[in-house]
Amino acid sequence: MYRRADVDISTFQPLTIDFINTLGGVLANPTLENAMRIIRDPDSPLLQPDADKVVHRDILENRNAHLLAEIDEALRTHDTVVVPWGALHLPGIQSALEAQGFRETGRIDRPVVHWKRSQ
Repeated sequence: MYRRADVDISTFQPLTIDFINTLGGVLANPTLENAMRIIRDPDSPLLQPDADKVVHRDILENRNAHLLAEIDEALRTHDTVVVPWGALHLPGIQSALEAQGFRETGRIDRPVVHWKRSQ
């Protein structure tokens, strides 16, 4: 069974949405000069006080909390739950699961992308 376990962007603070949009504009900018102009703008969400804390809370902490609630719900009816989440999320998820009595019994590394030069 497939289950959506992520939050909706509507749960993000306005600063987080502005931050993401601005960062996207920087990354999509065709010239370094224009990108730097965006980054250096004193009104940029990237430079707002506590932006890093707000964005971290929305993107990492709140999403992890929501995911953990979804895992708890899924474990009511399933013995195995697969969580394809990003690497930065994993330490928090692991700590929370260990606090609930789970323990790591094995590890399987699976590459997300495998590149091979064609001959």
